[in-house]
Amino acid sequence: MSKKEEDQRRVRLIGQRLLKLESENPGIVRMKANPFNLNGAMHALRSIGFKKPFMASKTQYLYDTFLSYLPATEGLLPVTLLTGNNFEPGKINCWLGNGAYGGWQGILQLGDFTTGNKMQFVSIVNCEPFLPEIIDLFDPVPAT
Repeated sequence: MSKKEEDQRRVRLIGQRLLKLESENPGIVRMKANPFNLNGAMHALRSIGFKKPFMASKTQYLYDTFLSYLPATEGLLPVTLLTGNNFEPGKINCWLGNGAYGGWQGILQLGDFTTGNKMQFVSIVNCEPFLPEIIDLFDPVPAT
């Protein structure tokens, strides 16, 4: 299996797991949208067949669609940062939407929706409340 196919498979599995967790325990999947990239998120959703209702809030529409429909989750995971546990005070482990380890970020650094390579993310999903249920789909945290 090629790297691209493996990434797509992991994105699908992560998306399925997020939707399952959210459906079993509504509100457990917490996310934050990048206010500067909402138009990009709407364009991405539109390109896979979703259309925001006229008077709906872009942010709420993003949350509702991401947490309700697997095609939307899969379409947005590549531009979503998944955060996990604090391994040191003020440092949070992060994974890319395909489960690849992205390193750690400082709490304040997460506010700019980027990683060390300055990739711009549409949203951040806090996986801390359910990390044991999803960590098997993520790359392990390298030993320090």
